[in-house]
Amino acid sequence: MQRSPLNSYQFSVSVVPPCFDHLSTFTGIPCLLFRGSYRGNRFSAHQLPLPAITAE
Repeated sequence: MQRSPLNSYQFSVSVVPPCFDHLSTFTGIPCLLFRGSYRGNRFSAHQLPLPAITAE
């Protein structure tokens, strides 16, 4: 059962590391904003939709 939350957490961090690294306090709104910026800058997040990361 501990694998479920861990997998989800690691997956999210893999795509948006700054979300948990820089804004550890606001891991919600800035996370989405950072992802959008990073997705076009470095992390082609457009390959992994929002629901995909949250569902995984």
